Amino acid sequence: ENTAHLLPVVLSILFWAGYHIHKDRHLPEPPGHLLLALLLGVGSFYIGMFMYQALGLVGRRFDVFGLSQTNLPGLFAYAIFVIGFIEELAKMIPFLLVIIHFKEFDEPIDGIIYASFIALGFASV
Repeated sequence: ENTAHLLPVVLSILFWAGYHIHKDRHLPEPPGHLLLALLLGVGSFYIGMFMYQALGLVGRRFDVFGLSQTNLPGLFAYAIFVIGFIEELAKMIPFLLVIIHFKEFDEPIDGIIYASFIALGFASV
């Protein structure tokens, strides 16, 4: 099995993780917590996927490709008010349930670092 298609994903995770770790030199976060945040981000992808599927139950799930060809203002609104809301909420849930309870979460940059690692996990899926 060829796994070369994973190389851009892994390289981007390594680049951005390295960047954020470099920026957090004053009081660095424990590597285990950063790995957990990354894994929570992977899990948040599935939370978001569940929310998208739930939209179908209430008749609010739209084909974005169809909207792009027939209703650009509708696509814009859907992207901001539905897609954006769902994806950001899916990433915020593990942040609020787990990350803010770390005793090492003791300075404002820590929120940015942990949120970035959650976003990296989400985007990697």
